[in-house]
Amino acid sequence: MPARNKNHCFVVILPVARKRILMQLRDPKPRIPYPGHWGFFGGAVHAKEKAQKAAARELAEEIGYRPVVLHPLGCKTVPDLGNITIFSYCCRLDVPLKALRLTEGVDLGLKTVKDALSRSAYSQKMRRRFPVTPSHFITDTMRQAIDCIEAAERLRQSRTSN
Repeated sequence: MPARNKNHCFVVILPVARKRILMQLRDPKPRIPYPGHWGFFGGAVHAKEKAQKAAARELAEEIGYRPVVLHPLGCKTVPDLGNITIFSYCCRLDVPLKALRLTEGVDLGLKTVKDALSRSAYSQKMRRRFPVTPSHFITDTMRQAIDCIEAAERLRQSRTSN
């Protein structure tokens, strides 16, 4: 995945609902990395922009969603995606899919780790399967996001029961 900005810093955001990750089916434009593949929502971190602000901005721009909390998952340089640096975040998806407004990409859908491991996932809109971006980063980050949201939910429940 060639980087589009000189500092090679990007953010990805993984909205989680029922152990599924909301993913984007990327446009089929040949000039973008992994056209026609399922991937995460996100984009470049602008100059002087904090990664968490970039994550919130990208999610609002791409699907019109503003989560209450963005949980940081970490920062990694990913060799199999062109050595780009990616700041990862996750959040609970608290709205139905039909409430989201997709402005980038062909489709969106809730996908499982099993979908990613099978290397393809179904698009309801296009009525066929498309490849998942080929990187261990995808499945590893999906698992991490699901674990993070489950831990946050357990913590929230323990606070409300006390």
